[in-house]
Amino acid sequence: MAAQPREPARRRTAYIPYVGELVRDMDTGKTGAYMGTERKRVYLRRPEGGVEWTVKPLQIEPVNPQSTTNAA
Repeated sequence: MAAQPREPARRRTAYIPYVGELVRDMDTGKTGAYMGTERKRVYLRRPEGGVEWTVKPLQIEPVNPQSTTNAA
């Protein structure tokens, strides 16, 4: 039986939020406010405040996907 050709891996682009935007940390499922990016790490903070945590840029997604579409 011949091997099936594999599809090339699709690269995912990192979502770039604005400062203060709520995003979801896909590693933990927690929602955080985007505080900034430094040295290839995204800094998030709970919406009500508190200690920041870091996550890789590819591990965040918008909380409200509809907010990423441009209404013309």
